[in-house]
Amino acid sequence: MKKWVSSLFDHRLPLQERTFRLIAAIGIISLTLMAIVAVIIQESIVDTLMIIGCLLFIMLVTAMSIRFHKVDLGASLIAFAVIFFGLPIIYLSSGGMYGGTPMWFIFFAIYISFVLRGRKRIFFLICDGLVLLVCYYIQWYHPTMVIPHTARMAYADSLVSTMTVGFLMSLMVVFVTKIYLTEQKLTEEQRRQIEEINRAQNRFFSNMSHEIRTPVNTIIGLNEMIIREATTAEVAEDARSIQGAGQMLLALINDILDMSKIESGNMELVSNSYEVESLLSDVTDMIWSPAHEKGLAFHVDIDEKIPRGFIGDEVRIKQILINLLNNAVKYTREGTVTLTVTCRRDQAPGRAFLIFSVEDTGIGIRKEALPMLFDVFRRLDESQNRLIEGSGLGLSIVKQLVELMGGEITVDSVYTKGSTFRVSIPQMIAQEDPIGKVQLRAETTAGEQQEYEPAFKAPGAAALIVDDNELNISVAAKLLSATDIQIDTAGSGREALAHTQEKHYDVILMDHLMPDMDGIETLHAIRAQRGGMCRETPVIALTANAGSDNEAMYRRNGFDGYLLKPITGSELENAVMARLPRSLVKSSQIVRMDAGEAQVMDAFHRKANMIITTDSLCDLPIPLLMQNRIEMIPLRIITDEGRFADRTEVTTGETLRYMQKFSDRRIVAEPPSVSEYEAFFAGCLLRADHVFHITTSAWGEKTYQNAIEAARSFGNVTIFDSGQISAGVGAYVLRAASIIETSNVPPQALFGILSGMRGSIRSALIVDNTAMLLRSGRITTRQNTIFQNFLLRPIFVPTRKGVRIRGFAGGPRKQYTERFFRKMISRPEADHGRLLVISPSMLPEEAQYMEGIIKKHIPFREIRFLQAGPSTTLTWGPDSLAIVYETRSK
Repeated sequence: MKKWVSSLFDHRLPLQERTFRLIAAIGIISLTLMAIVAVIIQESIVDTLMIIGCLLFIMLVTAMSIRFHKVDLGASLIAFAVIFFGLPIIYLSSGGMYGGTPMWFIFFAIYISFVLRGRKRIFFLICDGLVLLVCYYIQWYHPTMVIPHTARMAYADSLVSTMTVGFLMSLMVVFVTKIYLTEQKLTEEQRRQIEEINRAQNRFFSNMSHEIRTPVNTIIGLNEMIIREATTAEVAEDARSIQGAGQMLLALINDILDMSKIESGNMELVSNSYEVESLLSDVTDMIWSPAHEKGLAFHVDIDEKIPRGFIGDEVRIKQILINLLNNAVKYTREGTVTLTVTCRRDQAPGRAFLIFSVEDTGIGIRKEALPMLFDVFRRLDESQNRLIEGSGLGLSIVKQLVELMGGEITVDSVYTKGSTFRVSIPQMIAQEDPIGKVQLRAETTAGEQQEYEPAFKAPGAAALIVDDNELNISVAAKLLSATDIQIDTAGSGREALAHTQEKHYDVILMDHLMPDMDGIETLHAIRAQRGGMCRETPVIALTANAGSDNEAMYRRNGFDGYLLKPITGSELENAVMARLPRSLVKSSQIVRMDAGEAQVMDAFHRKANMIITTDSLCDLPIPLLMQNRIEMIPLRIITDEGRFADRTEVTTGETLRYMQKFSDRRIVAEPPSVSEYEAFFAGCLLRADHVFHITTSAWGEKTYQNAIEAARSFGNVTIFDSGQISAGVGAYVLRAASIIETSNVPPQALFGILSGMRGSIRSALIVDNTAMLLRSGRITTRQNTIFQNFLLRPIFVPTRKGVRIRGFAGGPRKQYTERFFRKMISRPEADHGRLLVISPSMLPEEAQYMEGIIKKHIPFREIRFLQAGPSTTLTWGPDSLAIVYETRSK
């Protein structure tokens, strides 16, 4: 018995077999009890023998099923024998419906449900019900076929069967529940183990990436010095080949790390502005050498009409192209590899699809192999490709990255003739002017030795390089040697502090992982160093810790820049040059920079004390925000077609048209996530020492909650809850911008000033159609029914306890609009300065009519009509109308 019970909780056995063992044991116990009861109450000999026969049959079938692992067959045989023979015979021979047999029909229905699967379960359940119906039919129409019970026997049989079946079913449920709970606990434990394994795997890959990047940094960095100082074309060519091989090794490391991130769901994109020419030059630099070594012609065809610059994840786009081109070179024995770059404008303004096509004349792909093309660790046609190196990760990562960016990838291939991969990626346009004719670096340097020229010279500047690895220090120092910067080095954080205590440096390059005191601790110590001479010096993280999450971490901790090892000379020079005072930089390249680039350089050294930021809920026009140097983070407009930034990627007009045309489709406004807020604040802190963010928690807006959570990652971000709606938030934003423009107030003082304004800024909003409020859960169904039936337009105002209904207005639009204005602005405390009127859709003649109504009640000096943004439109509805004004100071 102990062995039998323990087998029920042995997870090595299939769950179906354990359930079968349990139910079979209960069935055997039940039949044994039935046989005993039959003898006690003196059932007919046929009935008693039938019960004993069923008992022996079930015991035999159960034993054989378990022995030969045919549980499904055994359960089916038992169900068939009991339903079609055992139960009908017992029913007819033991009083029929006046006995206990109907209860056993119910018991076997439960047995079938637990033990059998799929169609067999359905079949036998139907059979169980049909046989019971037939038995009842026979007893009703042919009662003589049923052997009757005496009244005493009928009561006893029914009572015993009911109690027995009830007990056995309870026992069955208890054991099955315990089995499932045990399985659930085991599954949970396995899930935790798998998560721990994934974490360990991610740590391993991350550590491996860090450890490999350090020596690769030395190889690539010192090899670049060989290229610079090469005395012959042959030496330069060999060095470029080493450089290409080092970049390929780095790409493989990135692939392994990225696959780990993708599988664990931790892959993130980092969008920045980039130039197409620079991106393609970096890519072709890596591909030209291996293509040239194989004797392949490598062509790059760029549409001269595509915009010069875009906003997107440049690093990931490079990774996609390098993987595709590297594959094309590897699988092409002779002929050409061609990269074609075109652009297709999107319907949304400021957006386009960047289209890359990689075509080769290689071995091609079999038609039947195309569905497996993007599988992880899958290499097709091993018989032909066994001598070709590769991890099998490249195309899988390409597909994952393309889909992560909202793009698509397609492939056309003719076996033995070649393949064409096409990648289409949506990007925001940063520079509209066409790229024109492009001359890539790989084309200009092919076959000739170029004389190296530094990006700048700064003999009067001083830099400090901090790293516990002497080779890394040597590489960075040599890469900057041609710039004439005075370079000091430190092998630890404490040594760096000794330097910064005695000498001023114009820029500091800081490693992260160092013993005793790491780079972050050293940076904080430099910033707080009493009497230190580098408390305001720009500090660039120079580290082997890859990943956008690490970059965000460095930004949050106050680093002014981030460089990932291995570094190139141009990357290092550009990063340092951008952070040096212009007065120290002496180079002809500075003269050639346009005004925009010069302003960017100056911005690094003219950090504002504080910057005002807000969300797109403020409903202020973007030109007005730019004029007042206010930064805005947009909410996201979510539709079935994609995710768009409020007011930058989608306008109010487009939102209204979408709502009218696709009324049955989903369209909602979603606040920025915590990570999006963190990235936004980190970017703002590059231009200011402190961020003062004004948002709202009115009606439980998650913008405030997420902003508060993100601010905890920084020590210099303040969140102010205006408690307002629509442009009421904007009124606080404009007032804050005006205050910091005219006076240098600290954040705490500004917070106090704005808090004192809570009673002076008033806003109200009237909603014509409450359907949007009902859909978003802001009002109840009962409230919506009342509003609709009585044609009432609710008026909402923000209070200390949230947004509340202050009153109602009825009638047609002109009538309820006039009542709304009269109710909300005809107050003695209303200031006669400026009134803001905000609505998603308002015709010029309607605005003129409203202005006349307003001036009839209060002669405001300025009445400004603003269009509500998409997020406000989706919150309050397309016909909502809001006003914002200030009260007289008491």
